[in-house]
Amino acid sequence: MKNKAKRPRQPLADKILKQMQKEINKEIVDLTSVRAGRKHASDLQSTIANTKDLAALPPAHAAYAWVQNQLSIMAEQLLNFSALHRFQAILEKSDDLYQPLGPPMSPLTPSYHACWSLFDISVGMGRETLGSIAVAVNQKFGAHASFLDLARKMIDSRCSVYQVVSSTGNLITLKDLFSGKSVKARYASGYGGVPGELWYTRVLPPNDLEPDVHVVFNTPYNMYQTSAQGWQHYFERVVAKSKPDKRDIDFHLHMKYGPEPFYWPEYIFYSYYNHTENYILSKGLPDIPESLPHNDKYQSSRNW
Repeated sequence: MKNKAKRPRQPLADKILKQMQKEINKEIVDLTSVRAGRKHASDLQSTIANTKDLAALPPAHAAYAWVQNQLSIMAEQLLNFSALHRFQAILEKSDDLYQPLGPPMSPLTPSYHACWSLFDISVGMGRETLGSIAVAVNQKFGAHASFLDLARKMIDSRCSVYQVVSSTGNLITLKDLFSGKSVKARYASGYGGVPGELWYTRVLPPNDLEPDVHVVFNTPYNMYQTSAQGWQHYFERVVAKSKPDKRDIDFHLHMKYGPEPFYWPEYIFYSYYNHTENYILSKGLPDIPESLPHNDKYQSSRNW
């Protein structure tokens, strides 16, 4: 008999589900609360991308965008549970610090911030995220398998640094600077880059709508005057103390969660250099303050 895969720890999700089940089991239902909840959900639906917006995206990208929108709505409602107060505190602080509306208001785009909020802020020993908790709730109440599959792919994703190899139409070949692996991806930002250029962005795996092509999900942060060698040296510093068989895992955890929750948003904020309609120019390396344009120690004369 085969051993079942070990279930990941999800104490927060279990606590939320137990509270939900308790409410469901009540013999008397507060209709006022039900109506208020439905209205709140309806109001949230009106804030997300509409059908016209999604239709303008490549199909595989649109599928991911729709799933992210639905998870965002559920996350907003889940934040009403007191068990998730730590998420609420982090999100409130990030709104105050970064005002993530995209340039010129902020270098953090709404798309980047939404993904970071759902998939990269982790709490507790189980490294649960709002996205993973929302998926646990969706699974409990019978969400479609294809929705859950796309959601889990987004939960497992992270940003990384890629080098542009080539681009044609809205297809681009990107090489992961850490692993050296290349992927073919479709982008929707309107900018395909030039060979040799470095992008910090989130690349999602293929889905059923285009099985052989990845998806560049966020507007790329284009690394200005920051070399591939500089980033590779940074990666080596990240995994310098890792055991040989743990390097990939430690690198993934660093790029996804950072040493602390605000590590990567802070990097985006301090590395901002300029922007266009289709991409954002960033400069410098996360652990070298002198390389970051909005750090007090910035030295503009050196290429990093």
